[in-house]
Amino acid sequence: MKHPKWALKHKKKGTELRLIRGTYYLYEVTSKWNPDKKRAQKITGKLLGKITPKGFIQSSKYALTQKPVQSVVIKEDCNIF
Repeated sequence: MKHPKWALKHKKKGTELRLIRGTYYLYEVTSKWNPDKKRAQKITGKLLGKITPKGFIQSSKYALTQKPVQSVVIKEDCNIF
Protein backbone atom coordinates (compact mmCIF):
# COMPACT_ATOMS: atom_id res chain seq x y z
CA MET A 1 0.00 0.00 0.00
CA LYS A 2 1.32 3.42 -0.90
CA HIS A 3 1.00 6.17 1.66
CA PRO A 4 0.74 9.85 0.65
CA LYS A 5 3.85 12.05 0.83
CA TRP A 6 2.41 14.21 3.62
CA ALA A 7 2.13 11.10 5.81
CA LEU A 8 5.49 9.59 4.83
CA LYS A 9 7.46 12.70 5.79
CA HIS A 10 6.67 11.97 9.49
CA LYS A 11 7.85 8.35 9.36
CA LYS A 12 11.24 7.90 11.03
CA LYS A 13 13.40 4.87 11.78
CA GLY A 14 11.74 2.69 14.42
CA THR A 15 8.21 3.84 13.56
CA GLU A 16 5.34 2.42 11.53
CA LEU A 17 2.54 4.18 9.66
CA ARG A 18 -0.92 2.64 9.93
CA LEU A 19 -4.07 3.62 8.09
CA ILE A 20 -7.07 2.89 10.32
CA ARG A 21 -10.54 3.89 9.12
CA GLY A 22 -9.18 6.67 6.92
CA THR A 23 -6.82 8.16 9.53
CA TYR A 24 -3.03 7.74 9.61
CA TYR A 25 -1.40 6.85 12.93
CA LEU A 26 2.29 6.61 13.84
CA TYR A 27 3.41 3.77 16.13
CA GLU A 28 6.72 2.84 17.75
CA VAL A 29 8.07 -0.52 16.49
CA THR A 30 10.97 -2.81 17.38
CA SER A 31 11.88 -6.39 16.54
CA LYS A 32 12.93 -9.35 18.63
CA TRP A 33 14.50 -12.61 17.49
CA ASN A 34 12.10 -15.55 17.73
CA PRO A 35 14.15 -18.75 18.07
CA ASP A 36 11.15 -21.00 17.30
CA LYS A 37 10.41 -19.34 13.95
CA LYS A 38 14.12 -18.56 13.37
CA ARG A 39 13.39 -15.00 12.29
CA ALA A 40 12.77 -11.57 13.76
CA GLN A 41 9.28 -10.79 15.02
CA LYS A 42 7.84 -7.28 14.90
CA ILE A 43 6.79 -5.79 18.23
CA THR A 44 4.45 -2.81 18.03
CA GLY A 45 4.98 -0.26 20.78
CA LYS A 46 3.14 2.85 21.87
CA LEU A 47 0.97 5.10 19.74
CA LEU A 48 3.00 8.23 19.04
CA GLY A 49 0.25 10.27 17.41
CA LYS A 50 -2.03 10.98 14.48
CA ILE A 51 -0.95 12.33 11.09
CA THR A 52 -3.16 14.69 9.10
CA PRO A 53 -2.41 16.70 5.94
CA LYS A 54 -1.83 19.69 8.27
CA GLY A 55 0.84 17.85 10.29
CA PHE A 56 1.61 15.51 13.18
CA ILE A 57 -0.64 15.58 16.25
CA GLN A 58 1.10 14.00 19.23
CA SER A 59 -0.91 11.54 21.32
CA SER A 60 -1.91 13.08 24.64
CA LYS A 61 -0.88 9.93 26.54
CA TYR A 62 2.52 9.86 24.82
CA ALA A 63 3.00 13.56 25.57
CA LEU A 64 2.53 12.85 29.28
CA THR A 65 5.32 10.27 29.23
CA GLN A 66 7.69 12.79 27.62
CA LYS A 67 6.96 15.52 30.17
CA PRO A 68 9.74 15.89 32.78
CA VAL A 69 8.75 15.02 36.32
CA GLN A 70 9.23 17.82 38.82
CA SER A 71 11.16 17.04 41.96
CA VAL A 72 9.09 15.98 44.92
CA VAL A 73 9.81 17.27 48.41
CA ILE A 74 8.54 15.30 51.39
CA LYS A 75 8.35 17.15 54.66
CA GLU A 76 7.74 15.31 57.89
CA ASP A 77 6.66 16.84 61.15
CA CYS A 78 8.22 14.99 64.07
CA ASN A 79 6.88 15.36 67.57
CA ILE A 80 9.20 13.91 70.20
CA PHE A 81 7.72 13.41 73.66
